[in-house]
Amino acid sequence: MILVWSSSVRTLATLVAFPGDRRSATEVWRASGVGYADCRGGNHWGGDRDGVNGLKPVAEIQFADYIYPGFDQVVSELARLRYRTAGEFSAPVTVRTPCGGGIRGGQTHSQSPEAIFTHVSGIKVVMPSNPYDAKGLLISAIEDDDPVVFFEPKRIYNGPFDGDPHKPAVPWSSHPRGEVPVGYYTVPISRAEVVREGKDLTVLTYGTMVHVVEAAVRLSGFDAEIVDIRTMAPLDVDTLCTSVCKTGRCVVVHEATGFWWVWRRDRGDDSGSVLLEFGSPYSTCDGMGYAVSPRF
Repeated sequence: MILVWSSSVRTLATLVAFPGDRRSATEVWRASGVGYADCRGGNHWGGDRDGVNGLKPVAEIQFADYIYPGFDQVVSELARLRYRTAGEFSAPVTVRTPCGGGIRGGQTHSQSPEAIFTHVSGIKVVMPSNPYDAKGLLISAIEDDDPVVFFEPKRIYNGPFDGDPHKPAVPWSSHPRGEVPVGYYTVPISRAEVVREGKDLTVLTYGTMVHVVEAAVRLSGFDAEIVDIRTMAPLDVDTLCTSVCKTGRCVVVHEATGFWWVWRRDRGDDSGSVLLEFGSPYSTCDGMGYAVSPRF
């Protein structure tokens, strides 16, 4: 059975993805929603809760900016349950949350906190860049035996975004990855995808920035290889390193701020033996140190 806690109509996407399962949807507070999805029970609202009882809880935080009241349950309970029970119990909980800027949402509707969760052992962190991957990764997340924080870049809910806020919106119906099969399929977690092959440099990116990078590459004239990370934890180091070794140059592009970004977590993987393959130092293009994405 799939249980969905949500404060948004986006819950319908989860329910439609699993039409044959018993399911329930309700609106709850953000902290208690994650807490009820928590699986240990005991001292949580007086009883055994859902994850260890064979259920697949899906908690939705309406904006990633509001995930912090539930942060303790995710980090202190969900992430540690498998380890602290020596594998006897797991926490098959999916936490969905829209993230990123680009919708003129201000400082409480525009944040990208994905790096915070990648620093916590026991949590898988996912962010799709298109509808096809979104459905396949969401099904994989729900079926996973470990907790998954599933970030959804809200700027591309309605279509790909090339970085120019003044252009008319482009619908997903015009994009090859906008077609989503009705039937069951999965996209594996922990697998990056090379969305454009090239030889001049490697661009590592995810979420909305995949489409921004594609537009920039078209304008630049560089033959860049673009890798859509898709899963930030666990990171598909093999795919990333294969591409970097091939091109000898690396640019990392993401929307989150650059003070302590997700890539520093795995810098040792990218700057060990792979560093010897670099034709020049790798660089980053990230959101500046503001609370929100500037301008839009």
